Formats: sequence, C-alpha cells, structure tokens
Amino acid sequence: TENMRLSFSDKLDLYYSDFSIVPLFVQENYIDNRPAGCESSLEVFDRLSMAADLISEADIVDSKLRGSQQWGLMPLHAALSSVGPAFHVSGGHDGMYRFPGWLGQNSKGSKLSRMLRDVQTHMRLRVSADKTEIRKSYIPALVPELISPLATQGAGGISDVVSLMDHYYLTKDHFDAMVELHMDGERMYKEVPAAVKSAFTREYNKLNHPVAFQTVANAAASKAASAPASLKPDMEDVIDDDDDAAVAVNDEGDEDDEEEDQSSDGLDKDVLIKMPAKSKAGSASRAESNGSSSSTRGRGRGRGAKAASATSQPRKKRKTAE
Repeated sequence: TENMRLSFSDKLDLYYSDFSIVPLFVQENYIDNRPAGCESSLEVFDRLSMAADLISEADIVDSKLRGSQQWGLMPLHAALSSVGPAFHVSGGHDGMYRFPGWLGQNSKGSKLSRMLRDVQTHMRLRVSADKTEIRKSYIPALVPELISPLATQGAGGISDVVSLMDHYYLTKDHFDAMVELHMDGERMYKEVPAAVKSAFTREYNKLNHPVAFQTVANAAASKAASAPASLKPDMEDVIDDDDDAAVAVNDEGDEDDEEEDQSSDGLDKDVLIKMPAKSKAGSASRAESNGSSSSTRGRGRGRGAKAASATSQPRKKRKTAE
C-alpha cells in the first residue's frame, strides 16, 4: 500500500500528528490484523508477540517521558509504540477499527481508586491496612458477609448487615463501592430480590449511624446554617474599632507609666537597694548660676536702652534748632 512506501521519518510524522492518541489506536487494533506473508498461524502469533513486546517497552518509556518530563525520548517512544508494531503486523485487518477502550477504562479505574481510598479512610479506625490490603484481603471477605444475609434471610438480615457496616464506619455508598470493587460482587448482588434491596435502603436511611469524622465542607455548612443571619447594622454614630483600639493603646500606655512609677517608688522603700543621695551643694550652685545669668541678661538690656536714648537725644536737639 501507499503507507508501506513511506520512509521512517514520514512514519514518525504520523505519530507526531497526535502522540497521545495514535499509540492507543495501535494498541487497540493491532490484535485484529492479519500480517502479510505468514504461512501458518504460528507465524501470525510470533508477529503479534513481537508487536506486543514493543508496546510493553513503549509503556515503560512513556512513564519516563511523562513522569520526569524527558521529552527527548519521544522519537524512541514513537518507534516502540507505533512504527514498530505497525511494521510487524502490517497486512489486512478484520472488522472495523475500534476507538481506544483504554480511555473509558482509565476513567473507571480512577473512580474505583477514589472509592477505594474513601473506604480505607473509614475502615482505618478499625483496621490497620493500606488500600492494597483493603482491596486484596478485606473486600473479598466483607462483601460476601454483607450480601449473604440479604440473599438468604431477606428483610430479616438487614439488621445484621447494618450493624456490620456501622462497626467499620461504612455508609451505603461504601457498600455499593465494595460490591463494584469485588470481582464477583455484582453477580452476587443480583441474587438479592429487588424488594429486599429497597427495604435495605429505606431501613439504612431511617437509622442513625456512627460518624467517624466530619469533613471540612460539612462542618462549614452546618456552622453557617446554625449561625444567625449576619446583618450589618447602621454604624454611622458609633465609634469605629480603630478609635477603640487607639483608646485601648493609650490606656495601656498610661498603665505602663503607672507601673513604672510604682516600681520606682518600690525601689526607694527596698532596704537592699541604696539610692544615690541628692547633694545640696550641687543644687545651690545651680541656683547661683541661674541667678547670675538672669542678672547679666538684665544689665545687658539696660545698657542697650541707655545707649539708644543717648543717640536719640541729639537728633531731637537738631530738630529744635532747625
């Protein structure tokens, strides 16, 4: 065909058209190809095996490429995931080309992983196990114990199932998640009559169940519901909070000053502390110096006044003579 005559670089360009979805199309549809030039079914299986090995190696490269951002491995990933498998299984194709089913399975796997983590979070108050142990050990043992009373006893076994769920702090959503996580849980749950399923749901919703913890969202919602409506009053004639804070700061400053005064008064009364005595000579000398400075200032003013009057008198005589 025309694609068989393409060079290796041209085939890489086909991979780069959408490097996320093209390998998934190859992985989904390579098994339905009939490789050309095969004389026996054994040769067909050998070709398919070589293509599967390349796709497995491409998954390892893809984890490095996306996990540690090593984008320089893209040409290698293109050769292992798309160009190599297509070369080994090139030929005819049986049926229609299918859309990659990995996308739907990945979404389902993410949902189941989230549900399993939620189940493990509630059960950790009773058991010390991680998600893997819950999935491998506890769910295969718990799911038959939860479904068997409903299938054998009918409505009479609802109380036993509810008590077992309350023991591990499990809810009805956890019950449905564990049935889906169990390999044979959905088939076992189909044996329970629809009337018993409805009665089990109604009975569980009527009863009170132990709560292991309260989530932040539920706590905030309950607090907002219990609090009164926060209506802001008219604060036009009311002192602002900043003014109150300033008054409080001033009051604290006055209290600190009073405490300092009290502490200084206490030092005078303490017999173990000797305060320096105030010298009388020093105070007298300071008083004399203050008196002398004031007298000199007075004399200076007098001399200036006399000199000013002496200079003004001749001017008056000159004016009269004229």
